[in-house]
Amino acid sequence: MRVIIYNSLAATLGMICLQLNFLIDYFWLSRINSDYLSGVAVFVTFFAVVECWTLVINGGSINLLPRFYGEKNRKKLVQTISTSLIFNVPLACVLFAVAFVFFRTIIMSFSSSSEVTEYAITYGGIGVYNFLLVPFVVFFVSLYRTTKNPFWSMSVLLVVSITNMILDPVLIFWFEWGLEGAAWATVFAHVIGVIYGIVLLKIKQTNMDFSYVDFRGISKKMLGKIIKLGAPVSVFYFVFNLSVFVLISIVGKYGVEVTSIFGFQLRIVTMLAVVSGGHALAVSSMAGNMIGEKKDIRAFLNKSGVMLIVFYGVLATAFYICSDTFSMILFGRAGYMSLATDLNRIVAVFLFFIAMVFYFQIVLMYMGFPVRIFILNLIISFGIEVPFLIWMNSYKGYDVRTFYWGMLLLKMLVFTVYAGNYFHLVQKKFKRP
Repeated sequence: MRVIIYNSLAATLGMICLQLNFLIDYFWLSRINSDYLSGVAVFVTFFAVVECWTLVINGGSINLLPRFYGEKNRKKLVQTISTSLIFNVPLACVLFAVAFVFFRTIIMSFSSSSEVTEYAITYGGIGVYNFLLVPFVVFFVSLYRTTKNPFWSMSVLLVVSITNMILDPVLIFWFEWGLEGAAWATVFAHVIGVIYGIVLLKIKQTNMDFSYVDFRGISKKMLGKIIKLGAPVSVFYFVFNLSVFVLISIVGKYGVEVTSIFGFQLRIVTMLAVVSGGHALAVSSMAGNMIGEKKDIRAFLNKSGVMLIVFYGVLATAFYICSDTFSMILFGRAGYMSLATDLNRIVAVFLFFIAMVFYFQIVLMYMGFPVRIFILNLIISFGIEVPFLIWMNSYKGYDVRTFYWGMLLLKMLVFTVYAGNYFHLVQKKFKRP
């Protein structure tokens, strides 16, 4: 159990750092105008829809690297690292080009408020440059998570967050760039993150160095394996983030205030969901090592699942207790603190279920059930969740609070489905050695 906590803690803290970039922007921008948060929320949701495609390459390498490291197969490690690194270059260029060309049109089509659209385009016009950098940040996180010291992986994201934390007030207030300053701070922070990831290759304690990067080792066969494992993960996140993008366009009809509140809540939900994802990736990496070492994977996965249920129950309770404090800090000046508090308390319960669903989904994908999880997620998201919320939203008698309760009840149902699949499939696939 101690080993699970140790490895998952590094991944968890790292994923928190990744989401802190946007939460830091939220905090400083709320000092100027809380309505800015609505535009940031819309762009960040669009960003997530596009960003998930970085996992076509990096999602596959996350799965393969721990396995080859556990087997001490240096040749395949070199092939995987070199192939992933070189193909991240065209991937980054394609993602940037798509975002740069289409994001204004897409945001204008989905946003229900001209004011929200203006803020989103201002922030996103700069934010799209992150697509040139994020694939490499994710690559270095995947690379250093491979080794037996996962805190090097966390440190990459920690450097990005600390840089963003320092630059935000400088660019927003000192240079008086306002909303644009928050966007540039995030871009510069990712630049520093990429540089730091390269520098780490010179540190012996990481157990990774430049000798693992040999472009003569690039393999078409290895690229095929990487994409085969990474594509289902990317599609999974794409479906999830696309449903969230549709959801924020529905919420937009309630006005700038609710969109701003929902944007903050979405960042908290996403932060805890990717924390859960960080836990799941750490568990999957350890399980990958166990495959090579022929250890008891079933008991390990069962313990990890139970531990996370308790962990997220505690976190959800803490957010519920602190919900009025968050509302006062971010929305007290704007005059809609009461509404924010009511909605935050509903979201506090929601947090537990969404975090656990993410954990179940990711572990099952990496443990050999990607197609099953993809189909299940597709059916639930676009066959049940989105149609139900659109139908519910079409009735004028439902206010925003009722809308939130509808989201919560749906997620409770989804949690039941995935929890059943997780414990059933773990018991079925992995036998005791």
